[in-house]
Amino acid sequence: MKSQFVLSGLLGLAGLVSAGSHRSSSGLSYLYQQLPGPNEPKIARRETVTDNTTVEVLPPRFRNNVTEKFYVDGKKLPLINWDVGESYAGNLPITDNKNETNELFFWFFPTATKEFMEKKEIVIWLNGGPGCSSLLGFLEENGPIAWGEGMEKPLRNPFSFHLLSNVVWLEQPVGVGFTKGNKKINDEHDISVEFIGFWKNFMKTFGMEDWKVYITGESYAGMYGPYLAKAMLDQEDKKYYDLAGLLVYDGISFGETLQFTPVAFPYLDQHYNLMPVDLPTFDKFRSLDKSCGFEDFRNEYFVYPPKGLIPEKLPHTKTYDNGSSIDPNCDNLHGDIATAASKANPCFNVYNVVDRCPERNNILSGKDSYFNRRDVQSAIHVQPHKKWAQCSRIFGDGPLTFWEPAGEFALPQVIDTTKNVIIAEGTSDYLLSLNGGPQLPLLRPRLRF
Repeated sequence: MKSQFVLSGLLGLAGLVSAGSHRSSSGLSYLYQQLPGPNEPKIARRETVTDNTTVEVLPPRFRNNVTEKFYVDGKKLPLINWDVGESYAGNLPITDNKNETNELFFWFFPTATKEFMEKKEIVIWLNGGPGCSSLLGFLEENGPIAWGEGMEKPLRNPFSFHLLSNVVWLEQPVGVGFTKGNKKINDEHDISVEFIGFWKNFMKTFGMEDWKVYITGESYAGMYGPYLAKAMLDQEDKKYYDLAGLLVYDGISFGETLQFTPVAFPYLDQHYNLMPVDLPTFDKFRSLDKSCGFEDFRNEYFVYPPKGLIPEKLPHTKTYDNGSSIDPNCDNLHGDIATAASKANPCFNVYNVVDRCPERNNILSGKDSYFNRRDVQSAIHVQPHKKWAQCSRIFGDGPLTFWEPAGEFALPQVIDTTKNVIIAEGTSDYLLSLNGGPQLPLLRPRLRF
């Protein structure tokens, strides 16, 4: 039960942060609506969290001769006008080879809550992409600094993950963000090998042998998370890889084929007030959903218990004399709905359908973004300075060409072994919608694609 508390607590924090918006500041506005009023007993503690001035900063617990080169002075982060507390950032190699040039980048925050200081556990946060930096989540979602879209200045995040546990935001694989090296990535196995080597070095560096490890993430972390978790379990080494649970938000774990097109029209139907396409177009999409077989497919397989195994060929696959082919009118339904929604709302955001114009400024965008500042890079030990991008291309021809969805083997293994996996979905995400997520793990122990 103790291991389940961590993931459940993080799920609750993330729910508050994202309640108003995905990757936007409206979620932060929602947070402040939830803070106690002036007559409530907890107001003093909550005010010290949000006014950036008087929160107690705990003394460093991990600072020593080994970790000193990674230590970040929490009082000197550029543009941040409060002490963010103890943290460590930098690069570590992906093997124990002395000549290793491939390195992943991390920013580690020990918990800032006294009552959790003695817990020997560490949470890993992963953004998706594939190829997107976890510093996105750090600054805009679940880190100690809240600086989302449209925010003029940063504020303390009263729902930062590090208030519940020790957390490391990890940039991976090689080629992403501040990582170093030129290692070629072909599939999830290559990513797992990098991670396993790095993680052992990280645990040794910070003296975390025999600690419990939790993996959390969003979007393509629906692939990253289960495969990295599986790789940990396969090591059969609890000294460095004692996996205790997995938490994925809005994840793609079952493949685009199942999670995109078959569930596109139900999402439009349920959120028509936020995606008001014209009625003839709406009727066209409804007709396609039915004629392509998606409606019957959902009624057959997106229920519990399912009526049978998911067939290898989905309903919009047509068989012709020269072999099998996908009906393009059916296959493009997901994208066509997004295009139609964009006509009604030029600022339509597939990650957050409540977004409206005008578009908000983003501190992480452009050449002058926060993590492209030389003083910021110096503060978090990026040497030499380099151009930072939110996302980078890591697979030559796309990951799904090379590796099966995590829901087929990796995720079931993690569920069976840890018995502590949470798959969470937000209702405002069209790209990976609620309709195509949580139902699928219930279909059967092994999904066939």
